[in-house]
Amino acid sequence: MDRSKLATVQSALRFVSAAALTGWFLALSAFGAKSSSAQADSSTPTALPSSGANSVATASFRPQFADPYPSPPANLPDDLLLAPEIELRTDAFTHFVLGVCAEESGAEDALGFFQRALELDPANARLAARLAGDLLGEKKTADAIALLKASVSAAPKEIILPVELARVYLNLRQPDNALPYAERAYKLASGEFAALSTLVEVCVAGKLSQRIDEVLRKTLSASQSDYGFWLRAGDLFRSAVMPRGVPPAKATLERVNRLYGKALELAPTNAGCLERTADHYSLTQQYGDACRFYERAAVLFTQENTGPSAVIGQKWARALVLNEEPEAAIQLLEDLIQQHPQESEPREFLGELYLQQGQLVAALGNFRTALDLNPAAQEDHVRLIQLQLRLKRAEDAVKAAASARSRFPNVPNLTLLLAVALGEAKRHQEALEAFDVAEAEFFNSKGEALDASFYLTYGAAAERAGRLERAAELLQKSVALDPANAAEALNYLGFMWVDRETNIEEAGVLIRRALGLKPNHPAYLDSLGWWYFRKGDLASATRELRRALERIRREDAPEVYDHLGDVLFKAGDVGGALSAWESAVELEPSLEPVREKLKRTKSSSVAAEEPQNLPRPTSSAASGNP
Repeated sequence: MDRSKLATVQSALRFVSAAALTGWFLALSAFGAKSSSAQADSSTPTALPSSGANSVATASFRPQFADPYPSPPANLPDDLLLAPEIELRTDAFTHFVLGVCAEESGAEDALGFFQRALELDPANARLAARLAGDLLGEKKTADAIALLKASVSAAPKEIILPVELARVYLNLRQPDNALPYAERAYKLASGEFAALSTLVEVCVAGKLSQRIDEVLRKTLSASQSDYGFWLRAGDLFRSAVMPRGVPPAKATLERVNRLYGKALELAPTNAGCLERTADHYSLTQQYGDACRFYERAAVLFTQENTGPSAVIGQKWARALVLNEEPEAAIQLLEDLIQQHPQESEPREFLGELYLQQGQLVAALGNFRTALDLNPAAQEDHVRLIQLQLRLKRAEDAVKAAASARSRFPNVPNLTLLLAVALGEAKRHQEALEAFDVAEAEFFNSKGEALDASFYLTYGAAAERAGRLERAAELLQKSVALDPANAAEALNYLGFMWVDRETNIEEAGVLIRRALGLKPNHPAYLDSLGWWYFRKGDLASATRELRRALERIRREDAPEVYDHLGDVLFKAGDVGGALSAWESAVELEPSLEPVREKLKRTKSSSVAAEEPQNLPRPTSSAASGNP
């Protein structure tokens, strides 16, 4: 809208608004009656038929319509003249409408029109709040505060003004300045949620716990027939009395519970009200009651709709888990999935529960189905790959990681998972190449994940690929990045060198450093025993390996038994060696090199045959590394 048009609108609005508020309809009625009379000359003055002493003559009143710059009506009767206060308010209204027009047209003087409207009608609370918001948007905070204070004085019974002023001070982190205005609004209308919430939020900011409790008690005695008010009040006070998520004292919590009870008294068969109440009980760790309310909400929802609510069902299942009823939660989710087979979230949740219960295969099935339903969820790809690795389904993990990378290219964590999966699948050269790509991707993404753990895993891949110098370089980098937590990298590098009979003295130093960081760690004791074996100290080797067996989980002990068998054989204890190797094979039947040692030793007539000339398993298992 250009300037000329804006001026036209201004002039027209002033004329129309005044006439509309002062009897414009009456004047138009007279004009209409004149126009419909029996072909009278329009230039002849005419009057309405008299209805008594109060009839109004309108002969000289001629509304003008076509003139874009109309002049005021001439000779207006006294009883149609505007009262001064009405004229002031119509002028204020005119400026407000002009401000709206200017704002919509992008004119710069919209704020000026609004300010003039408020000057003419300072008691217009909503206009004052609107104008204060505009000033705050322009970062004129002091002007907004001054305007609101003046408007509070002009309209002392309006709650919107002290509420807005309190919130301005609250945003400025000045709860002491906010409190008087919040209290004023609350005193004016304690039953208005805007006033209640403002006061409570100011008291929370000012750490006025006693005042919060007083307001909570008063709110409980309020007369409110809207269940929504009680739900909002419950949410408000719950946040106020447990700001850090820790439930408050029992008496306070019971008072908050009563707010939701009042809502349920008004809407006992409302599924949404029951769900919201159950949410409260769950958030305040009252899980048994939460389950009870979720069950009622679920039943009502099912009765009112064609099936159960997936959202309520999942909330109910989570509350059951927290109430230590995982089996009931699993059954609930199984039933829910039957009703909502295309929903991915219940399957993800069910997969998590099976995972917590140690049912990895069942968890994997649910995660895979959830991913089929929602393949865009990147985190679900990650979870599926990790679970396949836990189940030692390395090739499946490789396929899943490759698929994820094709969907989400240049995501370093997915490339890293692919590298790990390739390593577990014993595709060591491919794994090393994938690690190279992952490192480059991490660098391009600012390298936030290039930590000690990354280089430890990278170094292990290089060792398995036969790149020993590269492996040593990467493992040393891992140690340098986090020396205080470098035990695993120190042990891995030390064992790698011992196993290949290189850098023996330095390897011993590294293994002892690892034990210094984690004394009595069984994998590191195994490495130390193997170091003594390479040094020819069979007694010390036997001692450290037996110490390792005392501390290691039996399922993780095959390689330690293998090492002990080699040491005992070297020491001439063939029976002890055979027993140790048999234990290794019993725990890990796939150890073909150990089976070969057993076979050759039992069939050999030369008991002194050197075991180190026989094939042995690879070094990484006893090192405790990936």
